[in-house]
Amino acid sequence: MNCAAPWRPAGSRWKSAPDEAAVDLITALAKVREPGIADGLPTMDDAVERWLAATTAFANAVRLCTERPLTPDDVRLSRRLRNQIHLVQPFVPHLASAALAEEMRRWAGLKSSLLRLPVSGDQGEGATP
Repeated sequence: MNCAAPWRPAGSRWKSAPDEAAVDLITALAKVREPGIADGLPTMDDAVERWLAATTAFANAVRLCTERPLTPDDVRLSRRLRNQIHLVQPFVPHLASAALAEEMRRWAGLKSSLLRLPVSGDQGEGATP
């Protein structure tokens, strides 16, 4: 499991957030792509669809790329999205659905703009450019 996952208690066990769980599923599926091992497991398309359903809306991700300054919660979400897109992006060629692959390419296009510096409008004294 991803060590950087936002954890929260779920009864007596710890459970990752749905978007992190979907990313974990995608990376696990990539490791068991051999015939016979992946039987009965969700497809890569199913796992990516789970991530898309669990993550923030695309319009909100675009807002995170352009709006400044970001709130602390927005900074955390932006970082999480960038990291998740980075983990999911290598598996886009394994998607059976061309429409789903194109949707993931749209998300991948945001990656370089997420958490673009400066986060706040004023760098302050002693800051490095």
